[in-house]
Amino acid sequence: MAMAAADARPRRTRNAVVSAVALSFAASYILLFAPSLDVDVVRAGTSRGKSPGGGGAEGAGGSVGGGGGSAAGGGGAGEALIPVFYNLFVPSPADASRVSGILDEQLRALNPALHDVANLSIHSVGHRLPDVPESYLKGHRYEEGGEDRTLHTLWTHCRQASHRDDPNSLVVYLHSKGSFHPDPSNDRLRRFLTEGALSRECAALPDECDVCSSRMSPHPHPHAPGNMWLARCPYVSKLRDPYDARDGKLPPPFGGGDDGCRGYGRYFFEHWVHSHPSVRPCDLYPGREYAWAYDDVPDSGFDKELKRAPRFDFDVYADLLRKSYWYCREDKSPNTPGGYLENRRRGYEALYGTKELDEGWYLWDFLNLSSSSSSLS
Repeated sequence: MAMAAADARPRRTRNAVVSAVALSFAASYILLFAPSLDVDVVRAGTSRGKSPGGGGAEGAGGSVGGGGGSAAGGGGAGEALIPVFYNLFVPSPADASRVSGILDEQLRALNPALHDVANLSIHSVGHRLPDVPESYLKGHRYEEGGEDRTLHTLWTHCRQASHRDDPNSLVVYLHSKGSFHPDPSNDRLRRFLTEGALSRECAALPDECDVCSSRMSPHPHPHAPGNMWLARCPYVSKLRDPYDARDGKLPPPFGGGDDGCRGYGRYFFEHWVHSHPSVRPCDLYPGREYAWAYDDVPDSGFDKELKRAPRFDFDVYADLLRKSYWYCREDKSPNTPGGYLENRRRGYEALYGTKELDEGWYLWDFLNLSSSSSSLS
């Protein structure tokens, strides 16, 4: 009897994944046939309705309009539902039940009025959860690997001409954060990140933004802490192929040893979506108590205010680097605007063959410098 009970528990847990998928599709039909709900929807797999953009917000790099113009989410019916690319990592069969819970939690956060639930793309790395539908996996099952597998598929999608040339073409990237290191801090950060990446505010991406996340931090290198976000395909198409790391094509030092303080090695994938000098990032969380990493991560259900990022002064981000993260203190160059600028220029040259930063570069105001600054010489 004890063995039978033990065998039943994994089956019940695996069934939770199926239930989540079924609930997602059920939600699609409820939304489609419930006109009394205050949401504009269209049939899943075709296009999404207009998402409320809210009012304009004054960001660090200038004002950001809410939902107007030609930006995705602001133009009304006829805009495609947003494809979601999900990196699922299950370390071992013993982790299946726990990671099923993570997957279930994130699938339930999908909004069929905004996201292409029917064509969700899941890349399964490690132990396979048996009840994840093959229609979601699309053959993407791997014994080992990292986030590069899913990011490569997302990048390839954006490189197609129909998406590369369409400013309304958006993508969402999620992953099963906490599946490798089970910890309450990972759970908290995962929920914060997922909520932002799947939010209506990000889906209504204004023309002035290329990437949207709960938080974007310029320190210790430009990134979305925890690496979940929504992005515009014409921008994504400019980025390095994520497989450059696997294929030994990523230039040093990015292709060298792991260094989370600089975005090298496996940490390059957290830096990747903000790695191009033309990026125009926005984020959602208005509170300055959370800058990056794991300290003071906000609760779920946080108030969202889309603004250009970085939204705070240099020292708000740099102070965390100076005071709290001892493992990043060896390199003090990011602690000053001039040193930070030189780091960015070296990174752009290594990855994209350019050190030239025009007057519209998104970090000039943040650094309180200009394109004519002597720090460029």
